[in-house]
Formats: sequence, C-alpha cells, structure tokens
Amino acid sequence: MDKMLKTTLRRDAETITASAIRAVLPDAAVQRALKGIRFPGRVILVAAGKAAWQMAHAACAALETPVTQGIVITKYGHARGALPRLRIVEAGHPIPDENSFSATRQAVERRTVYASDGSSKEAVIAYSLGDYCTTEEGGVNASLILNLEFTRDHTSGVTTLTDVGYTPIATVDFGPEAKQRYAVVNMDDAIALYESNYYDRIPEEIYQTLLSLREKLADTVFPKEDSETK
Repeated sequence: MDKMLKTTLRRDAETITASAIRAVLPDAAVQRALKGIRFPGRVILVAAGKAAWQMAHAACAALETPVTQGIVITKYGHARGALPRLRIVEAGHPIPDENSFSATRQAVERRTVYASDGSSKEAVIAYSLGDYCTTEEGGVNASLILNLEFTRDHTSGVTTLTDVGYTPIATVDFGPEAKQRYAVVNMDDAIALYESNYYDRIPEEIYQTLLSLREKLADTVFPKEDSETK
C-alpha cells in the first residue's frame, strides 16, 4: 500500500476515533440531552458516580431553569471545585464507605407536595443513585432495588416509614450459546430455581456466583458489625 495512503488512512482513523470519544463524554452527552429544556418548578439535581461532577457541571450550564439545590456524590479525587447551590461529596467507589452512606441519606428528601385541587401532604422522595451499590464477579453484575414500606394511620392521617429492605438483582451473561444470552434476574428467584433442580436454567457456575454476590450485597447494605451491635 502506498505510504501516503497509509498516512491518510491513519489520520482519518484517528480523527474518527477522537470524534467518537468526544461525542460520548459525560458532559457532552448531558448537554445534548438537556439543551433547551426548561422545568416549571424547583430543580433538584442529584448526581452519583465517577463522572458525577462533570455531568452536574454540564447540567448546570445546559439547563435554562437554574438549579435550586442538590448533591453530587463522586469518587475521591474526581471533584473539580464548587458548583452553585450544590453540595459536593467525595466517597468510596466502587466499594461504598461511610461517606457514601452519609451522602446517600442526604439524597432522600422530605417535602410538601401539592395536588391539582390545592391540597397538600408530606412526601418522601428517594432520588436515583446510579451505581451507588453495585458489585461484579464472574461476568455477573449485581445491584439492588430499594424497597420502602410506608404505613398510614387512618385516625391521625400521619404516614410513617415502617420498613426498609431491598431485592438483590443481577445482570447475567449465560454465554453465546444460550437462547437468551443476557438477562436481569431476581437473585433470590434464580438461586431458588437451581436449588429446585432446574440446572438447565441456572448453571452451577452462575449459581455459585450469585450466592457469593448476594452475600456481598447483604454485607454492604447491612454490615455484619452493625447487625451484631443491634
């Protein structure tokens, strides 16, 4: 191949690669998604993850409605300074630490909400925290769904948070030969399937991985030392 042609092809490939990388950078993606958007009320921003600061910075610049308040939870060393009306917290990632849990509690807000008829009531809002609590092993990515139970006293009309739990879930790669290679499963259900002898649906290797990941998630959400002191 002609040397000049090789040089041209290489330059074109590098240009295409650089353009593709710029197009998917967190801040650029956020700016495209929020461009021209205006919200009618208060804007509360919650960002979590390694790119949280970059995305929050981009959101503040892109939104036509000013951000009222919010919190940014990012990995140690990834914050690049203060952002207007936002609290910046650096915490453990991907393994959460005390700062992770403390910041997460700040991302749950109690506020008064109003109905179309003008009536109001107290509400609790839990904001999405991205991959705040995820772990991976053997090609299986595990996370959880937060379960909150609220009970209302019909005499007083007061609603209280009476129980907090979670459902462990996992994204499983069953391999290229499987009819459905990737699937999101309830870990408890998948483990129960294997233990009910459905080996064709849950292979032993995946079963063992799910057992390990479920234990890790349990210790992350409810650490053993905390359980022993209660």
